[in-house]
This record gives sequence, structure tokens and C-alpha cells, in this order.
Amino acid sequence: MKKRIYFGLLIILFAVTSCITANMLINKQSLVADGKLRSSGESWTMAIIPDTQTYVKFERNHEDYLTMMRWLREKKDELNLQMVLQVGDLVEQNDWPEPDGSSGDQTGKQQWETVLKGAEELLDIVPFIVCGGNHDIGSTNAEHRASFLNDYINPDASPFLAPVDNGGLLVEMWDDPTNGKTLLNAFYRWTSPDGRKFHILSLEFAPRKAAVEWGDAMLDGVDDDSVGIFLTHSYLSSDLLDNVPLSPENYAVKSDATPGKALWKNFVQDGDKVDFIFCGHVADNEGIDGQVGFRQDLNADGDVVSQMMFNAQRNGGWHGTGGDGWLRLLEFLPDGKSVIVRTYSPVLEKDPSRGESFRTSPIDYFSIKIGK
Repeated sequence: MKKRIYFGLLIILFAVTSCITANMLINKQSLVADGKLRSSGESWTMAIIPDTQTYVKFERNHEDYLTMMRWLREKKDELNLQMVLQVGDLVEQNDWPEPDGSSGDQTGKQQWETVLKGAEELLDIVPFIVCGGNHDIGSTNAEHRASFLNDYINPDASPFLAPVDNGGLLVEMWDDPTNGKTLLNAFYRWTSPDGRKFHILSLEFAPRKAAVEWGDAMLDGVDDDSVGIFLTHSYLSSDLLDNVPLSPENYAVKSDATPGKALWKNFVQDGDKVDFIFCGHVADNEGIDGQVGFRQDLNADGDVVSQMMFNAQRNGGWHGTGGDGWLRLLEFLPDGKSVIVRTYSPVLEKDPSRGESFRTSPIDYFSIKIGK
């Protein structure tokens, strides 16, 4: 009898520790559309901006990108907007001197300038935290690790990105052997309006082993009651492909790169300092189900880790609209546990002839809870 009980416990333990192989939805609930951007006057909002590369590589799409950023600024008070995260691939070609007109009509420099023009709508009013994607390094697509990100968005660009000793949120940056200390790999601490502590770790595309080790060391010093956000570009596949963490990808930097599956197994699962993972990168088709992903799994302490992929760049094809202005709005409710996730487009609000401004299917409008 004892052997059977022991064997049963082993099966349960294996199921918990191996749950990353199946898409778990532990406390996700679909919601009924109500047309509201915010449900409580005591809540606050965190916005997620998907890959912006196709907005900035074509001049014709610039206005949609700027509309998104201006709308967030204009709606700051209505949303009680307190934090904005961007999931990487800010540009399509980091260092492209002669655009071919097909893959883009803007040089790398022009693309970064457009990124900054939009970012400047937010940099002085809320923390705007970015991570680097595969298109933000190399020449056009991760041929090497060098990036121009720091020339445009850096700790001097915003009072919120300044070091904590100067009143900002930035605790430390990894000393990258290629780029030096930049926001490609950075660690932040923040307190929300309702007094909750947060920490945000942003790591580069397919982070190098040393970057992951640095990030792990940063998380070691975090208070147990702090809510943890891990922001990285490439981590999760789409709903179309069952929302599984990604395996190694075929990029030139793959000789020292940590894919999503290994990030979960060797970095997140055994710790207790990550409650959310946000990423972009994936566009498995032109439909919504190929450009969003979500799963929840338990870490070793039995806490829920909510993992969200949000992208929109393939709307209309790789050379299409850039994403039709879609944003993710996460409303943190005053109970300290509940988060409502909405998917909204200020571009379609401005031009309803292009479609509905709310997406309200179960993969785009739902609630989740933080913690166990």
C-alpha cells in the first residue's frame, strides 16, 4: 500500500513539474463584452505594446503607430495608466542603410527615429519599458548582437528610466560585452498606486547564458511579496500552435541563445519571483489565433505563472498595416489579485470603417488572478 501511495505522489509531482508540456488555464475566465476600458475607479492599467516593426519600416504606417502612442497619452487619466511595456522588435532593420522598398522604405536610422517619436509621447508621463527583439540587433535580423537601441531609448531618455538613486526605477543593467550597459538587459523596481511592489526583468532576444545568470542574480534579492514581471521578446508560440514555449530558433546568434522552453525549465519554474511573462515575436498566420498566445503553469512553489504572447504585425501580411493599432490593456483591480485583460485599437476607434475597436473573443478578453 505504501508503495502505491509513494508511486501516486511521484505521478502528481511529475505532473506539476512537467505541466509546461500541456496548455494549462488555472484561473483564466472569459468575460462578457461590456464596451468598457476600465471597470473600477480604484483600479489602474498597464498597457502592452506589440512588435512595432511593420509600423516603422513603411512610412505609410507611421500614423497608425503614432495614433496608438498619442491615445495612451491622452487616456492616461481615464485608464489610470501607470506602466507601458513593449515586447521587442521595435524596428524591422536595426542597421539598414539602403531600404529596398519591398521589405521597407525606411532606413534603420529612420525607423529608430520613428520609434523614438512615438515613445516620446510616453517617456515623460509613465514608465515605458522595452526589450530587444531579433530585429533590434544585427543589421536586419540578428546576424550579431549589436544594437542601436541605446542611442534612442536609454536611462537618460525618461525620468522613470533613471537609476533608483536618481528617483527612477532602474536598479541595474547587465554589462553586455557587445553593447555595454543598456536597456536591452535591465532590472527595475516599482510601487503601484495601490502600494503593491513590482519588479520587472527585461532580457534580450533569446538571451545569452550570462544574461540569464545575471537576471537570476537580480531576482534573488527580491522581496517575497513583490509581483514579478519577466519581459522578453521570444518565449511562447501562438494559440494556433497550442501556446507552447519555443524551442531553439535558427538565427545567427543561436550559438549562445536561450529559447523559451529552456527559460521556463531552467530559469522560471524553479524560482518564485516571476508571476507574469510577456513576449511578442510570433506571427504564425494572419489571423488573431496566430498572433496571440496564453498559458498558465505552476512554479515549484505552487504559484501561478501567467505567460502572454501578444503580437499583431502580420495583419494584412508581412507588408501590411503593421497591426491595426492593437494594444493590450491590463486592468489591475483593487482586490490585489484580479487582472482584466482587454484588447483594444485606438486606430480602429478613429476609423471604424476598418473594423471594431474591441476584440472580445476568449483569447482577447479575459480575467486572471495573481498568485496561487
